Amino acid sequence: MLQHDAFGFDGASKHTQQTVVNNGALVTEKMWSQINQIIVKHGHEVLGISADAPLDVRCDSYVSESYIETPHDVRILRNSVWNSLKTASHACEALGLDAYDDITGWRQYLHLSDTVHNDYLTINTSKKRAKHPEWIKAFFDLCYTRIKKCHGVLNTIKDIDPASKWVSRLETAIAQFERQTNLVRCRLIDGETIPNAEKLLSLHAEYIRWCRKGKSYPDDVEWGVPVCILEDEHRLMLGWEIMWTESDVEMTVPIVTKYTDLYPIMASISFDRGFGFPGNFDALSGLDVQVILPKKGNKNKEKRSGSQPQSFKRNVGDMSALSRASTA
Repeated sequence: MLQHDAFGFDGASKHTQQTVVNNGALVTEKMWSQINQIIVKHGHEVLGISADAPLDVRCDSYVSESYIETPHDVRILRNSVWNSLKTASHACEALGLDAYDDITGWRQYLHLSDTVHNDYLTINTSKKRAKHPEWIKAFFDLCYTRIKKCHGVLNTIKDIDPASKWVSRLETAIAQFERQTNLVRCRLIDGETIPNAEKLLSLHAEYIRWCRKGKSYPDDVEWGVPVCILEDEHRLMLGWEIMWTESDVEMTVPIVTKYTDLYPIMASISFDRGFGFPGNFDALSGLDVQVILPKKGNKNKEKRSGSQPQSFKRNVGDMSALSRASTA
């Protein structure tokens, strides 16, 4: 069996954070799943559980929270202009574009950013901005003027080196600006209501969803991505599914189908009411595994008694056996 030092993880080896990040990004989802199955198998061996012993499993969804600044439409618009200007300025410096006649004025990059910020403060600090759409239009005109300079840099880079990394970075920054401009125009000028799914909550993490709203910030507010997690009665995590756009109801059938194939010894799998849907009951009715899927709404005593397997209720939360076995 290979020792740890064969992989360069002995006590004398050192790895920078960026090295770990770069190599961790190369691990595919399939590889993570295989690693997790090895960990589950070893955990059962430590606990003295037979390989063919039936498992009672539960599934629940949690929010993997991400730290972002409180979303504000005009602020994000300002930040998108800042990001575009900063990216274009760095591209000019890295590629030496100052020698081109069409690329001028980037020595005043900080001044260009400050003018955008000053106009933003005029809008943000006013309590009557809804009655003055001309302020928003003036801010739009200034932002478009700054973005035109970024377009000029982008076109020059495409002519010089179409494969440059700065092309994709600038295109992403400009696309975020155009998307946020449309959202701000629809809400502040046209008076439309923007659905949560269409809002841009963060520039650096566009995948973030507004999972829960509340009046108490930040305790009752959740920004991030929901994740479905399956764990057995011994608190070992069998798998997970990231819900980039899906809801709990949409994940019920795919999760049962996938993980009953990965773990044929699964005897039962239980969900909470959030996963219940009439179509899911019909789709899962013919499976060999017992699917415990409560229906939404009030239930009588007979239905409540079958909400979870008894073995799961007895063993859930008991980590003492695993800790004693691992330290032995």
